[in-house]
Amino acid sequence: MLIGLTGRPGAGQDDAADYLSKVHGFAVVRIDAPLRRMLQAGLGITPEQLSPGQQHEKPPGFSHSPFELLHSLRWTWVLTAVHDDTLAAMARDAINEAGPHPVVIPDIFTPAEAALVHELDGRIVRLVNRAAPCRGPEPVVPERDFDQTIEVPPQPFGLFDQLDALAAEEAWIGALS
Repeated sequence: MLIGLTGRPGAGQDDAADYLSKVHGFAVVRIDAPLRRMLQAGLGITPEQLSPGQQHEKPPGFSHSPFELLHSLRWTWVLTAVHDDTLAAMARDAINEAGPHPVVIPDIFTPAEAALVHELDGRIVRLVNRAAPCRGPEPVVPERDFDQTIEVPPQPFGLFDQLDALAAEEAWIGALS
């Protein structure tokens, strides 16, 4: 079972992935893992500073948050000569390493990444959170690639209920195939 989450930064993809991991046993595979390692090695950003709880706080001596640095690096990666499928190819290895566990990818950003999820018989779920602050542009995944859209309600339990239903539906589909 494979679920790829996409949506405007701040829509709740990390919270959704964390919930699926803790409650339903999903392995979390991040497409941007190599970029996170670059920030850690090059700038000394710690894994804690890249965590959902701290990623928007500016570390001492930095003019940007780890989230802003990561997002800028991701956009640079996408907009330059680097092939947009390079990160997806790296993620394929991490998905394979997850073994029999269901996998959630909280950061689907490009058509190539969405194509990887579909190629592996996964679903692309777009999260829309109209109450969230704007933390950046929408990913460049075409709308035709969305298998489902979830409107994130103001209370997290509404999102969790929808994720429970999604996980149950995916488990049912997996059992039939």
